[in-house]
Amino acid sequence: MVPLLFLFLAAQIPGVPRSQPLPRPKAPPRPPTSIALVIKAGGREVRTTVLPRQPPPARRSTAQAVAGETPQVRWMVQNEGQKTPLRSVVVHFLIHRIEEPNQPLAEEPQKGSFADQVLGTDLKPRGKTTGNYNTPIYTPGVYLVELELLDPTGTRLQYAALDLTVTER
Repeated sequence: MVPLLFLFLAAQIPGVPRSQPLPRPKAPPRPPTSIALVIKAGGREVRTTVLPRQPPPARRSTAQAVAGETPQVRWMVQNEGQKTPLRSVVVHFLIHRIEEPNQPLAEEPQKGSFADQVLGTDLKPRGKTTGNYNTPIYTPGVYLVELELLDPTGTRLQYAALDLTVTER
């Protein structure tokens, strides 16, 4: 009880230092990279591209698939810089269930990812890296397909995302 009373009284005395909120760290600069993400399912293709220093679209496009179908997902990251290599870039590709299309992205990785792949790489000037993912999805629902670039500390630098709605046969 005494410590609480002391804190209350100390807060009332002028000149006693108050705790200040810590300043937010500055966001790291966006790398000079372009990201492309493509989902091909049900005979249709949905894509998104995020160019250097461009924010991702406000609304995500949605691909449609039927339970048991194998959507083809392709991604590409390219260093658009003419002279400077990018060192220690982390490419993180993941698919996880969400409640509804265009649900806001979580800041942290979510439990229960359907797919989760991580690649650490250096990108030479004009260099690129690509990948693909082809696995059947049997459970109907809405899935977020996301590709993000992280710095070595895990801070998200850039991302591209699409939604995939899987329906019953």
